[in-house]
Amino acid sequence: MNMVFRRSLRLVSALLFVAVVVSAATRISLRVNGPRDLQSAWPLVGGVPFPPGTLRDPAHCQVVDGGGKELPAQIDVTARWQDGSVRWLAVSMVAAPSGSYTLVFGPETKRGEVTSPLVVTRQQGGYAIDTGAAQFALRRDGLGLDAVTMVGERPLWTGGKHGIYAVDSQGRRAICGGPEADVRWTVPVAGPVRVVLRGDAHYVTAQGERVARATVWYWFFRGCSQVKIVHTFVFTRNTDELWFREFGMDFPFRPTGPGTATFDIAKAHDETVQQVSLVPGSAVRACQEDYPHFLERASRFSLRRAMGDTVEELANGPAMGEWFDLSGKDVGVTFALRDLAEQFPKELAASPSGMTVKLWTSVAGRELDFRLSTLIPNYFGEWATTFPKGGKAFYRQPSNAAGAAKTHEMWLLPHATPLSPALAAQQAHAVDDPVLLIPDPAWICNARVLHPEPIQQKDTASFPQAEAMMSDYFDRVTLGLRVFPMTGAIAWGCNPFLQYSRTKDGRWYAGYYRLQYLIEYNLRRNAWLMFARSGDRKYYDYVSRFDWFAADWSMHHEDVGKKVKGGFARQGNYHYPIFWGDRSEVLYTECSGTDLFNWYTNYYLTGDLRSLDVVHEFRDAVLREWNVAKREKKYVAPGSAGFMTLRLLVQLYTETWAPEFREMIDVWAHGLFDPASPNGITDKQPYGCLYKVSRNLCSTLEYWWVTKDALAKQCYLKAVDYNRRFARMNSPISYQNGQGAFYTRAYRWTGDADWLRVPQALLRDGIADFAARPSLADELAPGLDDLKRLPYLGPHTNLHPLYAMPILMKALAEQDAPVGPPAWAVSGESDVPSWIVVRKPEGRACVLDLAYDVEPANGVAPIVLDSKGERVKGAQVATEKQHYWRSPSGRIDYTPKPGQPWRVSARLVLPADLPTDDYRIAVNGPGRLVVVGADVDLCVVESP
Repeated sequence: MNMVFRRSLRLVSALLFVAVVVSAATRISLRVNGPRDLQSAWPLVGGVPFPPGTLRDPAHCQVVDGGGKELPAQIDVTARWQDGSVRWLAVSMVAAPSGSYTLVFGPETKRGEVTSPLVVTRQQGGYAIDTGAAQFALRRDGLGLDAVTMVGERPLWTGGKHGIYAVDSQGRRAICGGPEADVRWTVPVAGPVRVVLRGDAHYVTAQGERVARATVWYWFFRGCSQVKIVHTFVFTRNTDELWFREFGMDFPFRPTGPGTATFDIAKAHDETVQQVSLVPGSAVRACQEDYPHFLERASRFSLRRAMGDTVEELANGPAMGEWFDLSGKDVGVTFALRDLAEQFPKELAASPSGMTVKLWTSVAGRELDFRLSTLIPNYFGEWATTFPKGGKAFYRQPSNAAGAAKTHEMWLLPHATPLSPALAAQQAHAVDDPVLLIPDPAWICNARVLHPEPIQQKDTASFPQAEAMMSDYFDRVTLGLRVFPMTGAIAWGCNPFLQYSRTKDGRWYAGYYRLQYLIEYNLRRNAWLMFARSGDRKYYDYVSRFDWFAADWSMHHEDVGKKVKGGFARQGNYHYPIFWGDRSEVLYTECSGTDLFNWYTNYYLTGDLRSLDVVHEFRDAVLREWNVAKREKKYVAPGSAGFMTLRLLVQLYTETWAPEFREMIDVWAHGLFDPASPNGITDKQPYGCLYKVSRNLCSTLEYWWVTKDALAKQCYLKAVDYNRRFARMNSPISYQNGQGAFYTRAYRWTGDADWLRVPQALLRDGIADFAARPSLADELAPGLDDLKRLPYLGPHTNLHPLYAMPILMKALAEQDAPVGPPAWAVSGESDVPSWIVVRKPEGRACVLDLAYDVEPANGVAPIVLDSKGERVKGAQVATEKQHYWRSPSGRIDYTPKPGQPWRVSARLVLPADLPTDDYRIAVNGPGRLVVVGADVDLCVVESP
């Protein structure tokens, strides 16, 4: 393994440099992450973290370009530390993605005033927004973009306030407008460069009946005509009784002169377009009818022109692009939708009377109908036949999607010059692969905002093999999404599953096992950390989509039946892909995919307001349930979910440091810690104190991080030491193996570098494991549908490569001398006992910590012999038998039965007054014998 250990002088120099940076407050590189081929200015938004006490007043920050010139920027505080100092800033500016930018901060820095700022005026009828390039109007009685005017031009349109619409299963058109819609506007972000207006309303039919609900965020930017639109459609009614044929947006732009519609007809971000001249009475529609999903391989879009009763197909192919445009003589409007084809069915339509974007269309024969009698043949298809009894039981499952939602991100791009297909393609690329403004990964890692542990930034110079392994691992753990694509408006963004099987003709599919409950073992959280430490786009592409999938389908957004607004979805039989569930969980959730960290990170790092909205819905649900939980003292939830809930409560606390959440986490945590239990974790939880220790320690550390509670630290160390003493260690790529991180935390608390010996061995062994594998490219060479074996790794194995390794690498990089090999060695399995041989020097005691499996009937204590084969009477031995876990019902107890081996921890002391000799230690029987620790000069394992 290629490992670099810095000398002490270099370490001191590095520490001095960090101190200078923090005190002198100089520069943080801001990197444009995403497509950089767009040469014109584009809105750039990103979050910058700060360590506690580093920055208090955002007025002492400015953004400069590569030449040192200050740029107009809006800098908002989005989170603070407990001491009031800045934790996160949001930086907003409009600049070329190809440029170079730096955030400068410090006592002497003063940000200049933004000239020609964006102006929002609240009027009696709604809001007027003037960006300097265009004016927009929003009305208090409709969610649609009511009017748009380019500077110096006539209005592109007026009367668009009722443009957000839906058509239900009865054929009724409903709009987000009128008195029954209860339209409400708020302004969550307001500044000179970026303003976001949020609108909430019900979809209401002409008869005044509410059938659904919508939330829309409009993002406006200084000097820009383009508008980012995030639209969330919420199902508020029983979908067994009422569903939808379509929902979308109308933009009543009527071009002057001969109108031309331009459609992007290829997935590549290029100039492959088809232009169609519009005449009165004509309409042109591009529809993505199908796309590879699950076991289905069909993919088709069509472009058709209708004139009266005549319909002509102009183009077709496997997949269309993300944008279309309607232009007149002087001005036009381009519209782009992220991942359009992947979120089929979609339809883009243009006519002389305007543009329509159907976020769900039934043109392809699919209604948004969640009844399984419809959804299985129309969407799940052949996959359903792989379930038990050929899928017949699947049809009988409850599938009411009330409370679920669907979110889309799109951009409206008005232009006052003739359409440039090249520019439109570049802009659509920036929509499809969102352009981010991300701080230098080294700064993020050193700020220690995303994780309580210091983590190593991506470093291919010092850790080339480790970096290659982590990247390769991620490609393998997400491989299931390549062979079994989770696409379509419903499954877009879904996580990979735990197991995959193969059809007779070679196609791979997700097996019938835990398909509903977001069981992803912190893969999304750890992928966010990997993105922050590296900037590698593949991590963001995964987590950003997964965040919205989880927000839409795995959280409920309406109080209806057994579903609670802000609660997480749970299905009675969670092996079926009924993501929206049939009931809610709030305080008692045991699903790793409900981790609020992911949505918080998306908000803080990218400005995503949809993610913050999800967190706040859960927060409000928690506040409603807390008093009941407190009264009933339900601090260890059914299903061993106590530590999972603790993590969520801690994350809520860190947003505002509100005393009510501090009370919650203290009460909750102290119901989970027990210093008298074998490993510091309460044995009262289902399965006992040894069940899923890794996830429990992750939550414990987060709690300690924000409270510095001494009990949390005590119990954490006890749990780690318990694992050490009983050699509870698995291979690096194994089920929830976070030992490398936990041992490293013990090192940081104790200062004892011996704690790094085992993690370093895990790092070495994991790298060797991957080095011995064929390359993933070679393994996939036959083609995804022709693989005899899927080189896939389940998400339950991600804790070591994506969580522990960056933590351990940081600790190793700080050492001024190499860390030695672990003090323990494992004997081979054999039919005769193995022996440990140690050499004891004169006048010095020797201590050995051992772990072994032995049948109690054969004697628990180890045998100690001198070099003559005589038993040593002066040896001091203390033994402890391992505690075992049980089933929640108590009917199954995993404690060894008579005749079965029992794990034993033993401390053997050879006192100082024993003579110098080579002493032999064994247990009375064959099996595993581990030297956990040895205070000796020479130790040898004799194994037959």
